[in-house]
This record gives sequence, C-alpha cells and structure tokens, in this order.
Amino acid sequence: MKVDSLRLNANFRLYFAARIVSQLGDQLYVFAVSWFVLDLTKSSLHMAALLAVNALSVMAAAPVGGLIADRVSRKTVLVVTDLLQGVVLLALFALQQTHLLSLGALYGGTVLLGLASGAFTPAAGAIVPGIVGAQLVPSAVAAGQAATNFCTIAGMLLGGGMYGLVGISGILVFNAVSNLVSAGMESRLRVTAFGTGAAASAAPARASAPPLQRALQEIRDGIRQVRSDHAVFALLLVNTAFTLAVMPIGMVYMPYLFNVILGSTPVQSAFPQASIWIGIIVGSVAAARLLRRHRPERLMTAALLVLALHTLLMVALTAGWATLGTSAMSAACSIANGIAGASASFFIVPLYSLFHARAEERFRGRFWGLEGALRTGAMCAGYFLAGVVAQRFPIYAVFGGVGVVLAVLCVSVIRLDMAAPNGKTAAAG
Repeated sequence: MKVDSLRLNANFRLYFAARIVSQLGDQLYVFAVSWFVLDLTKSSLHMAALLAVNALSVMAAAPVGGLIADRVSRKTVLVVTDLLQGVVLLALFALQQTHLLSLGALYGGTVLLGLASGAFTPAAGAIVPGIVGAQLVPSAVAAGQAATNFCTIAGMLLGGGMYGLVGISGILVFNAVSNLVSAGMESRLRVTAFGTGAAASAAPARASAPPLQRALQEIRDGIRQVRSDHAVFALLLVNTAFTLAVMPIGMVYMPYLFNVILGSTPVQSAFPQASIWIGIIVGSVAAARLLRRHRPERLMTAALLVLALHTLLMVALTAGWATLGTSAMSAACSIANGIAGASASFFIVPLYSLFHARAEERFRGRFWGLEGALRTGAMCAGYFLAGVVAQRFPIYAVFGGVGVVLAVLCVSVIRLDMAAPNGKTAAAG
C-alpha cells in the first residue's frame, strides 16, 4: 500500500475534492452562524443550543441514514443529501434577504441541515472501500482526517474575515454553492459493487410487516451484527468515551483556560487551539505509514498512553501557570497540544481503518450510522459536561480527570481480544 497509489486514484481525488469543498463551506457556516446568533440575541445560551440542536439532529438521523445507505446507492445518498443542504441554505439566504431570518427559522434550518448530514455521514463512510479498494483504506482514512482538520483550521482563520466582509448572507450563499458543487463532483464518482449498498438486498425480506416496523427491525439487525464482533463493538464504546473526554480539550478547556483563567489575548489562545489540528494533520500521514508495519491495536494503545501523559503535563502547566506567565503558557501548550493532536491521529486512523476492515458489507451503512450516532451524542454531551466541570473544578483537576479516563481506555484496548468471529483479520492494511 502506497500513499502515491492513492494520489494516482482519480476516483479518490474526485471524492477528496468534493469533501474539501463541502467541509470548508460547513466550517465557515458554523463560525458565521455562531456570531450571527450572538449578534441577534446577545445570548451564549442560544448559540450553544443551536449547536446542540444540530448535533442531536445528526445523532437522530444517523441510524436511519445507515439503513438507507444499505438499501440504495450510496453515491445517490451523497448527491441527494448535498443537494438538500444546498436548498436549505439558499432558503435561509432568501429569508435573510427579505429580513425574515428569525431565530426560529435558524433553528428549523439547523434541524434540516442536521438531518441531511446524519443521512450523509454513514453513506460517506460506507462508500470509501468501493472508491479506493480495501488495500488503500488506511491511506484514505488518513487523508480524510487531514482534510477535515485542514477545513477546521481554515474555517477558524477565514470565518471571521469573511463574516466581516460579506456577513451571514454571503456565507450562506458560499456554503450553499459548496454543497451544490460537491454534489456535482459526487455524481461523477465510479463506485465498485463493494460499497454500493446493493448487498443489502440479500437481507431477509419482511414484506408482511409495516414499513416502519421493517425499518426498525433492520436497524436492530444491524446493531445485532455489530455486537456479534465483540472487539469492534468494544472499540465503538471506547471511541465514544474517547470523544466524550478528548474533544472538549480543544473546543472548551483551551478557550476557557486562556480567556477566563489567564486573561490572554485571542492570539495567545489561538495558537494552542490551532496546534491540535495541525498535529492531527501531520499525525494522520505518519499513522497511515506505520499502519503498514504495526497492528492497529498496538498503535491505538501507544496513542492513548501518550495522550494520558499529555494530560499530566497539562496538570503541571495549569497548576503552575502563575510562575510561567501567559506567553510562556501559550508556547508550552502549543507544543504539548501539537504532540497530543499527532497522538490522537495514531488512535483515530488505525481505529477507523480497522472498522472498515471488519464491517460486514451488507451492514456497512448501518455500522457507520451507529458509529455516527454514538460519536455525535458523545461530542454533544462532552461539550455540555466540559462547560459545567470547567467552572466548578480547578482546571488542573479537570485535566487530571481526563488523564484517568484515557488511562482506563488504554488498559481496555490492551485487554481486548482482537480475534474476528467471522475469520477476518484484525489488521487493516
């Protein structure tokens, strides 16, 4: 398996470009809509509630989206959901132009965008082997992680400037166009039978049951199939706990530390936050290469151990920040967070490569639907939980608690029996 082979894959380049275009528009929109809600209401509660409503909509739609991805063409799901998001964004733009874009309309649009995203995500995950082939999946996962985090960084850096120049209207149009362009690219994808969703037709039919009952039963069948591979199901739960504990570091704890506790400038806070995503991009490339020679669970264990050590370093830094000073804290946290971001990639890339290798084709969409629901729910809960504990406990104690969770997860991965029940190898590459 060579990264160069992935670069030469015209089909993957098209898919990769579509994801970059769409995700960049999404990240700009997330930044802009947060500022717009603050401008409109002056309420951080409404801003947080809007983000939570989006996450809950994604979580609710993901299992159904997974079922759809197993029943119809996954490429069609990608195209249709991108088109739907483009239409919703253009409708919000029309409301803004007629001065009718209220908070209620934003909540409604956010729910629709979340539902479309919840249907999109399982199909996007399930289609990857059908685009690149099984051997290139680890490199494709690494490239996807790098692209996602590049768009996150670019969205942070460009969002403020674009919002100041073109306002919410311009960003609504930009994101709508990005989704429509992405849909056009996805319509040109060539997908092999492995990854089309057609394999689901072999599932037992329940024609006598009502449609809703059949759908619920098929979702339960998918969950039962995932649970039959005990190692993969355990890793799904590990990933859920990992998301709950780790995601708030960059999104909640770092801003709170530098803004509220240290009283730093925005620039001093931006570097430690951005360094996490930069570390993830660099780490994704290295993780894909090391995955050729090392088993996924070994890399995941090492990553969790390094991340646990990172939290101990953060305990020491946050306990002694008064001695260091704000500038030194910013520099030290930037270096530490870069290492932590790279380490997170050594957990994420092997984990998702293993998921691709072990998922049954006819249940692949439902697997990614379950994964998306668990991860999104953990992300939403993690942000709210972090907001509470950061204000009630010393920040060094919070980092210590995260370190304990990571150490427990490390031990859990070490103790897993990775033998596959259906004879598949645990190695992804």
